[in-house]
Amino acid sequence: MVIADTGFWLALANEADTHHAQAQVVIENLREPFDHPVAKFFIEGAKVILEP
Repeated sequence: MVIADTGFWLALANEADTHHAQAQVVIENLREPFDHPVAKFFIEGAKVILEP
C-alpha cells in the first residue's frame, strides 16, 4: 500500500513544482500497480486545479 499526502500529488501534477521530478521518479519506481481509483481521483483533481 502506498500513502502519499497532498503535496506529493500536487508536485506530480504540476510540472513547475520544485518537487515534480522527484514525484515522477517515485511513481515510476513503484513496484505495485498504481491504478487505484482514489489515486486517479487525486491526480486528475490536482491537474484540474493547476490548469489555467
